[in-house]
Amino acid sequence: MKSEMQLNLVTNNCEICEFTRSQLAQDLDIEVKKFLNHSAIDLVITKVTEQYWTFNLSMRYGRGHVAITKTGPSLTAAIDSGLIEFKNDLRLHEIQWATETFHFDKTGEYDYFTEVSAGNIAVEQRKLSTLIVEDDPAASVVLGATLKALGCDTNQFDLPQEALESLATKRYDLLVLDWNLPYMKGGEFLTAADQFLKKADRKGQPQRKIPVVICSSMPLDTIKIPVVEHLFVISYWHKSLPFSSILGSVDETTRKITFRNQIAR
Repeated sequence: MKSEMQLNLVTNNCEICEFTRSQLAQDLDIEVKKFLNHSAIDLVITKVTEQYWTFNLSMRYGRGHVAITKTGPSLTAAIDSGLIEFKNDLRLHEIQWATETFHFDKTGEYDYFTEVSAGNIAVEQRKLSTLIVEDDPAASVVLGATLKALGCDTNQFDLPQEALESLATKRYDLLVLDWNLPYMKGGEFLTAADQFLKKADRKGQPQRKIPVVICSSMPLDTIKIPVVEHLFVISYWHKSLPFSSILGSVDETTRKITFRNQIAR
């Protein structure tokens, strides 16, 4: 059976037989059939040492980016753990499809978003520097345009590593964080961000604490927030809400942060 899906497979320091290549392509093709407009799958398998192999996979599609990196003590172990992780991530993305509504699926929502983003909804401008980490292009557009309409300056990334690098070089008043990111989940991002900010601490200076908004279609009680020093969760925006409700949540949250910053001065 020839797979209809394009698999770009690269191997480093190892060789993979044609049977394994074909089986990988078939397994992946079965999993991604539901994902419309998906890109080719880029897969890199590397033999680092005799006991250390990596499985690095990336696939973009119309509503997001699925990407994982897994390791194993052998080629078979790396492939097996990588495929399991990839399938689990795909299931999470399917759940998002079923619950998220503010993605211009309805003409009314799109028209309302266009009207708001083209105008100025802020009576009082919120001069907040905001970092948005979101791999869904539509969600990124909605969140970014809403915050900009309120007067916020936004930096937007779909890859968490690029967002972490930005944290190291720029001071942010707000972090808007998608919980299901490529390569790492939201909790892992918060832990890594905390380490970045800890390195930037200066003796005798107040510790930076960035308010965080979790933006996800997952139920709040399933989200486990790690213990971190430099970030704290201030709000949760559920992606099942219509755009009008998201707009209200953004307005309320930025108002609170603006007031908090004024008090802290």
